[in-house]
Parts: sequence; structure tokens; C-alpha cells
Amino acid sequence: MIVQLLRGTLQRYPNAEGFLKGVIGSMRDAVSKFSSGNVFFSGNWITRQEHEKLVGQRNEMLKKYKLEREELERKLLIDSECNRQSKMAAIIEQWSIWIQVAGLAWLLLLVLALLSKSWAWASFLVVSLAAVAGWFTYAYSGFGWTEHVLRGLQSLPTLFSYWKE
Repeated sequence: MIVQLLRGTLQRYPNAEGFLKGVIGSMRDAVSKFSSGNVFFSGNWITRQEHEKLVGQRNEMLKKYKLEREELERKLLIDSECNRQSKMAAIIEQWSIWIQVAGLAWLLLLVLALLSKSWAWASFLVVSLAAVAGWFTYAYSGFGWTEHVLRGLQSLPTLFSYWKE
């Protein structure tokens, strides 16, 4: 059909013969190769069987690369999560003494607020504790931070020389 259209254009515009003859020839060539069962793939005419073989090899290679990429992404995600958790653990351990002192001050203030029946202060202190625990849980993506706090509490007696054995 396209070849016929080009022939009609050639009859209508005879000066385009030099250009259209090459196009008509290459179109006729392509139609005859396609009609004989060949496929134009990567700039070459190949048989359908070769094409199916090449496409199968390409698909297998893509599957292999996909699996390798997913494995690398999984390892990268695990490494970044471990790195983030170790950084958070270092921060918590670095600040563990200050966290313990602040916890002791918080506890004393809570006891004073409860003894003086200052419910506003007691509520504020409970909400502030919940906010700090929530921040740690968010920053650590879970309750793993409690492990470091407990380890810090176990080392608390070593801070006071008269508690040493």
C-alpha cells in the first residue's frame, strides 16, 4: 500500500523520482523480507527463530539483573538501617549520663508535684515523658533505644564511688 502511494506520488511529481526510487526500492525490499518471515531487529534482518532466541536471552539477562539489583538494594537498605541504628545508639550512650540525670530530676519533680497535689505539674511531667519516649521511638524506629537506657541504668552504680564493691 505504501509502495503504491509512493508510485502515485512519483507519477504526480516526476522530479522526485531520484529520491523516491531509492525509498521505493528499500520499502519493496523490507516488505519482501517481512513477508518471507524475517524480523528487523537491532538494525538487521533475522529469522523469527533467531529473534525469539535473542529476545529470550535478553529477558533472562534482564531477570538476572533485576534479581541482582533487588539483592543489592536489600543489602544497602539493611546497611543503612544498621548504620542509622548504630549512630542512634552512639548518641544515646554518649548522652546516657545526662539522660539519667534528667530522668532523676524528672522523677524528683514528679514526686514533688504529686506530694503537693499539683495535678497540672504532674500532668505536664507525664506528658513530657511520653513526648521524650515518643521522640526516641520515632528516631530509633522502634523500642530498641530502651536496651541502651537499661544498659546505662546498670552502669549507674559505677558513677558513685561509695557504691563500688
